[in-house]
Amino acid sequence: MGRLKIKYKRELNTTENLVRKIGLILITIILICIFLPKQPRFRYEFQKGKVWNHENLISPYNFAILKTQEELNADKKSILNTIQPIYNANTTTSKEQIDQFNTDLAEKWQSSKLDTTHENIADYRNAGNAILSHLYGKGILSLNNRFQNRSNDKSPASKHYNFTLIQDKVASQKNTADCYTIESSYGYMDEIMPKLTKIKQKSWLEETLKN
Repeated sequence: MGRLKIKYKRELNTTENLVRKIGLILITIILICIFLPKQPRFRYEFQKGKVWNHENLISPYNFAILKTQEELNADKKSILNTIQPIYNANTTTSKEQIDQFNTDLAEKWQSSKLDTTHENIADYRNAGNAILSHLYGKGILSLNNRFQNRSNDKSPASKHYNFTLIQDKVASQKNTADCYTIESSYGYMDEIMPKLTKIKQKSWLEETLKN
């Protein structure tokens, strides 16, 4: 009659070894996840050719640009020939200037003794407000000579250039020819004054608008 051999201990050892192996694998995976560097993620969203809408991004360290001075100068010139300046629309200036004109108008009207004539101050106020609204509606800016005559073109149109206008966080493409400068705004006043039939003191109104 044969003997019955009990193998409980071997089966127990096999189970313990399996648990140890699984435990070691899990511990190894956890350590790898902890100590391996994570994939860096750029925290800003941007598109090439679009306006940078975040705060200034400054490198935390210096780095060398391996170019000669002549190459750097050529790069700067090339960039200036292609880059478009960016202007922020000041939407409060129009209201401020119109309010200032209306305040000055009443004072200058009396100091010029126009209140003793048959002129109607309301006509002057309406005309002045319309002129200022038109000028500031199109925009008044100062031309930057860095962006003028890029192609060595001496024609009058060469003084104008494209630019990006930011208004209410929306960027749009404009050309300075579509806006006024201080000089061209004076030219518009000279052009529009003869058409104001209700205004007799045209020079006086124009000077009041300019000042």
